[in-house]
Amino acid sequence: MPEDRRGHPRYVIWFPVHLDAGSLGEQVTLSRNLIQKGVLLASNEGFSTGAAVTVTFEGPFDEESRTLEGTIVRRSEGEDDRLPFRIAVEFDEPIPELEAALQAALQEEPPEEEPSENELPEEEPGKDSG
Repeated sequence: MPEDRRGHPRYVIWFPVHLDAGSLGEQVTLSRNLIQKGVLLASNEGFSTGAAVTVTFEGPFDEESRTLEGTIVRRSEGEDDRLPFRIAVEFDEPIPELEAALQAALQEEPPEEEPSENELPEEEPGKDSG
């Protein structure tokens, strides 16, 4: 996993994040990557750099959700037309337990694969499949 310029491990992990920028508005964004000190979000709104924000997300923690205060420290335009803005939020307080929670989440067993055609149960006699 890449190291952030500040020396914190960066985790490329995608999950929904609710971003509340007070009078500037609020929306559901998508995380692009996460470090102890902040998160990079994909958004359809280009909120102002320097804006105080509240971010709320579910996962990758064991808790149902986590709400953090922060500041938008960088904003740029991306290549995705659906979510054209990238917004970097620096948390007011780092999340020291983040690394362990993310490592645990990333090591969870993948979902079971769909059975192959050879493993599908046979149809009952007399039933039409179409």
